[in-house]
Amino acid sequence: PYHTYVPSFGDWGFIMASRLPLEVRPFHTTLSVRYLDEAVVDAMFDFPKDSDNPGGLLPNRLDQPALLDYYLADWSKWSREKIR
Repeated sequence: PYHTYVPSFGDWGFIMASRLPLEVRPFHTTLSVRYLDEAVVDAMFDFPKDSDNPGGLLPNRLDQPALLDYYLADWSKWSREKIR
């Protein structure tokens, strides 16, 4: 897994998968970029201890929006309104 901070959306996480082993190589580009550099790419693979591999969570899918269920369950702690 990796993640990055998108200013208009917050912290976004991603999963990289392959049927073959993935080779980790140092970041290098010949493109003229202002944001992406080796330090930014390295930081994408670092997670705080309180969010690293929480375990027991379901993947979020279009047909099973687990993220919505987690959000609603957590929001119910703060909301006076009954949700679901």
